[in-house]
Amino acid sequence: MNMPTLFGNGEESAEKRDAVGMHYLGLSLALAWFYCLWFSPSVFTCAPLMGRMMIYSWLLSLAFSALTFLLAPIALRRINIYEHPAIVWASAGALSLGTVLFTIVEPVATSPVMVWVVFPILFAIANTLIWAAWGEFHARKRSTFTLKKFALVYGTVMLFSMIMTEILPTPASNIFVAIIPVACAYVYFYESKHLENAEFPALLPKAIRRKTYRSTLAISASLCCACLACYYTIAIVPEQNIMTGDAAYPVGMAGAALLCIVIALGAKFSKSTEAAYKLLPYFMLSTIVAIAIFASEIVSLNTIAFTLCVILAGIFEVFIISYFGTLSTKGYFAPVLAFCASSAVVRLGFAIGEFWAVAYEDMPMVSESLVNPTSLLLICVVATALIPLVRNESEIVRVTMAPATVNDLEEVCDAVIAEFKLSKREGEILKLVARGYTVDNVSKKLVISPYTTQTHIRHIYAKMNVHKRSELLDYINMHRDSEKPTPPRSKKQ
Repeated sequence: MNMPTLFGNGEESAEKRDAVGMHYLGLSLALAWFYCLWFSPSVFTCAPLMGRMMIYSWLLSLAFSALTFLLAPIALRRINIYEHPAIVWASAGALSLGTVLFTIVEPVATSPVMVWVVFPILFAIANTLIWAAWGEFHARKRSTFTLKKFALVYGTVMLFSMIMTEILPTPASNIFVAIIPVACAYVYFYESKHLENAEFPALLPKAIRRKTYRSTLAISASLCCACLACYYTIAIVPEQNIMTGDAAYPVGMAGAALLCIVIALGAKFSKSTEAAYKLLPYFMLSTIVAIAIFASEIVSLNTIAFTLCVILAGIFEVFIISYFGTLSTKGYFAPVLAFCASSAVVRLGFAIGEFWAVAYEDMPMVSESLVNPTSLLLICVVATALIPLVRNESEIVRVTMAPATVNDLEEVCDAVIAEFKLSKREGEILKLVARGYTVDNVSKKLVISPYTTQTHIRHIYAKMNVHKRSELLDYINMHRDSEKPTPPRSKKQ
């Protein structure tokens, strides 16, 4: 069976794939490669996963990844990756070849320069470019990033990938992980065929975008702190205290994948789009519980603390990607900025937490008395981070899920009038069009001719760089899915 047959052909098939969230497959594969490479002990044939060389390589990879994700929006501000397909294939090829060299070829995989410099930089740059490409894709696709679809596809792909990586013998598991980036690139080009004429959603007026900054900062800071706390705990738990040994990482990620599937199914059957985001404070509380379990100094519970932190870190990444992906689709952030920011938040938290723990491990005489106080400090940090998250919960749900209200439409119209310098009459017409008035309705309401109304509407289109009524309504509606307002009936003469 060839790949096009597997995915299906035609518009009807595309609609079926979208209905189950198959357009999230490529993004899920990009994440699966990252975690299968770094979290699967069976992949590392030349050096142990929990050995110092690989720990330092992981730490440097996190640091370089955070840096490249932060710099990518600047470096790619004048480049649309979908217009340069060679970038995606080259990036996928670099990840695939790098995976093989990094995990199988012993002279390369044991060289400090290669393991600590070359591979972390190579993986960071190539992964960022693929990530940015998927950011562009989902913005043009107008993906909604509802967790009932995204979390389900992500969880299924991650669970399958982790199981295959663990059950396949060496070097088959290494080849499997190396193939994942190539499969990701193939899915990207296959799905992109349906977006040949698609454009990025127009950015909303600055006044409207600024309103999301506080909630975005709240969720970013909160989840960054939570990821930091999780990875400090993951790295500081003594290896000999983990009953599952080297399998602890894949077990934890499999648990995260299963939890994603449960969240997705719960959202699907409850038919509640808000419930998923309302789970975030409870996951933050679970982070506090995991740290407290480790701080209790009960050795037999260290495995629980470790596994719970791995699961929670995976869940937090899904939520932050979903949040920024939604904002990108709705025109609050540019696509590359949104997607790279989501990963930068996570990688930065991972890197700081890992660095903190590794620094303690490398200075045992100094840090012995600091491990537990640090855990208590992180409990306070996560608890404090809960406050802005809870305060902005309603705004997070409103921006990502709720349809635009009458007040939202009025506000965005005022922002459009100010930003695009519409005349008083053009502003009046814009607000009537936003409320569902037709040209005839507008003409009768303002007592002007339909020709004059059409002329004003063309001027509005030109100033806003839109081409038709549907684009204008989509923009005013802030790219949110909702029922179109019913146009008013004209009174009989």
